[in-house]
Amino acid sequence: MTKLFEKYNAILAFMLSLFILSTLFHASLFYFQKNMEDAQRLMIVEEGSFFESEVSESLQDNVDLLKGFSAYIETSGQLDDDHAKIFLDNLLRDEITLIRNVSIIDDTTIVWTYPKEGNEKAIGVDLAKVEGQADDLLLVKESLTSISIGPVELVQGGLGVIIRLPIVRDGSYWGQISIVLDWEKYTDKVAILADEYNLKAHIYRMTDTGEVLLFENGQVNSSDAVEFYDVFMASTYRFVIEPENGWNNYSKLMTVARLIAISISFVISLFIMWSIKTKNKMKIIASVDGLTSLENRYSLNQYLDNVLYDDLDFDSILVAIIDIDKFKRINDNYGHHVGDEVLVQFADRLRNLPFKDLRLYRLGGDEFLVILCNEQKLSVESIEAILTKQLSFNYTDQNYSFNVKSSVGCAMFDGKSATIQDLMKRADNKMYEEKKSLKGLR
Repeated sequence: MTKLFEKYNAILAFMLSLFILSTLFHASLFYFQKNMEDAQRLMIVEEGSFFESEVSESLQDNVDLLKGFSAYIETSGQLDDDHAKIFLDNLLRDEITLIRNVSIIDDTTIVWTYPKEGNEKAIGVDLAKVEGQADDLLLVKESLTSISIGPVELVQGGLGVIIRLPIVRDGSYWGQISIVLDWEKYTDKVAILADEYNLKAHIYRMTDTGEVLLFENGQVNSSDAVEFYDVFMASTYRFVIEPENGWNNYSKLMTVARLIAISISFVISLFIMWSIKTKNKMKIIASVDGLTSLENRYSLNQYLDNVLYDDLDFDSILVAIIDIDKFKRINDNYGHHVGDEVLVQFADRLRNLPFKDLRLYRLGGDEFLVILCNEQKLSVESIEAILTKQLSFNYTDQNYSFNVKSSVGCAMFDGKSATIQDLMKRADNKMYEEKKSLKGLR
């Protein structure tokens, strides 16, 4: 009887062990499949974020050039053709080649263009009478707001993206400066970037009547795709992104793995440990800036998507957007390794700010975001002064020594803002106003 019990007990233990191990392996392999899919998705989010950032920066670089020329025109009184040509020759000499031409518009009529060769027939054209351009031209005139348009049919022929900035003299509208970006070259550059990141992408411009497809390099399944939104010059763009070769399918692999897993019970503990480490590593890579160790834009988006405003003392929340002044000049003059060290020291100073409950983010490049709890109820001006002082320092190494300064824009709840995103927009506008005032562009 005892031997019979021992025999069946062994069989029962074997069957129970086999059942438990089979169940654990099935659950573990299901977790593995989900983990790999999440890892690929996180990788595509990161790659897509870089792709979206570079696409936007290719336009922003040209806007920055236009702002420099705008300042020249606003302060120069009367336009000197030779001086303006020399100014643009120097301004565009080392920059990207998307710019097709630059024009000056007196009220609504083109009076000067660069380069003149090939654009002569545009001079004298009243754009208020040109279909497709009149509404946007008048919008800039009436609102004194910078905008981007396009792609549109150009007076000179072909397609282009037009960026317009109002020219204000003595407090009144005088005209506009526009820069025309070659649409074909721009889409070629976007296609090259998509190939570099191994992505299929659709880019849409949001309009009052719907969406306009601006770029595509393959079929994208919108139900599985990763989406980004970007605002540029009063226009909103939607990026829909997938891996170039599609999402991986693990079904066949998992079928084979489940059959093998029945005979390798000891692997389960190693597998769980490895898969958890992989998932944590992917989350860290996706949410933390590799240079400064601050949280990045993806982490910010996750926070904004999940923040519970009922748990926040919103009246004491302050948002600050901070940008290092003349950071490009630091990189150009001293090298990117010095620029990286400046960013690291700048991040350390952010961590040492004398406030509680700090949330610190590097938004990209030399732009940072601070969300803090203003328990002391200090004024916005006082906090701006503290930030400006703390984030101004002298950088010194064995070879170089120079001052680092920053522009700060802060915003607090004023009874109108409903979300942290609203405060971010106000802070961003205030920061750029400060930058403009420092450059004498007002």
